[in-house]
Amino acid sequence: MQVVQPCTRPGRRQRAPEVAHAAGKRVHHRGAVLAVAAGLLALRAVVVSPVPDGVDSNYLLFTNPLFMLAVVALEELFFRAFLVGWVSGRTTVTVGVLLSIAVDYLLHVPNGGQTVLTFFNAVLYSLTACLFYLRFGFGGSVGFHYGWNLVQWTLLGFPMYGRVGGRWFILQPVGAAWLTGAGYGPENSLLTTVVFALGLGLWLARRT
Repeated sequence: MQVVQPCTRPGRRQRAPEVAHAAGKRVHHRGAVLAVAAGLLALRAVVVSPVPDGVDSNYLLFTNPLFMLAVVALEELFFRAFLVGWVSGRTTVTVGVLLSIAVDYLLHVPNGGQTVLTFFNAVLYSLTACLFYLRFGFGGSVGFHYGWNLVQWTLLGFPMYGRVGGRWFILQPVGAAWLTGAGYGPENSLLTTVVFALGLGLWLARRT
């Protein structure tokens, strides 16, 4: 069975600890950039309010950091390790990535509230996650996915697919729905589209 593995740069042969250390630094730096971007989005689009009584129990469950990590790991095993890694090994990387993006989106459609912006943001997000997998491996895609979910839902308290909640406080959108994401959350925001598009553009520009 052939499995697509993350690429490595040509040059001298590095020992495993050196490779792990270098990859860890790159993931850390990109994670910090993502966190800053999400924080700026929050400051621009919302106002802080206390958590109301009777927060949706599903919101609290899915924003629990440990439960969230387990769900993210399972999703990445299927969407990236299987669809991008295993399937690409039997076909091509392009086929694996396109299949991963399509299945990832279709399985999130039942969450409801789909718009043109949620579609484009889902495609851009999935493509970014696939690139993280191909460049940094399974741990990189898990880190990217987990960081995105943790920042927007657990830490900042954005709405989750229409569920309003928050573990410590909630963020109430005050601008135009297309800008803030309104009740759906940042994944329905044009700012999210711009952030992902710019990030992907810079990544691909550096690789050419």
